[in-house]
Amino acid sequence: MRSTDTALTTPTQGGSGEYESFTDQFEAQIGSRTDLQPVTKLQYLKSPLKGQTLDLIKGLARHHLKRNCEI
Repeated sequence: MRSTDTALTTPTQGGSGEYESFTDQFEAQIGSRTDLQPVTKLQYLKSPLKGQTLDLIKGLARHHLKRNCEI
């Protein structure tokens, strides 16, 4: 996995403002890139996550990968 220009900043308190900031940042740095496959984008999405947040995304990740959906 190639590194991005800036590391993703994950939400720490779970507030909607932090979540929106994270999703905007992810879309700008990773999601909009056409040179990355969906599975690579998923790895970038999962990489900064820990604990319960990572556990939640694992189920979503399996669902999307099984259906070959865009992340």
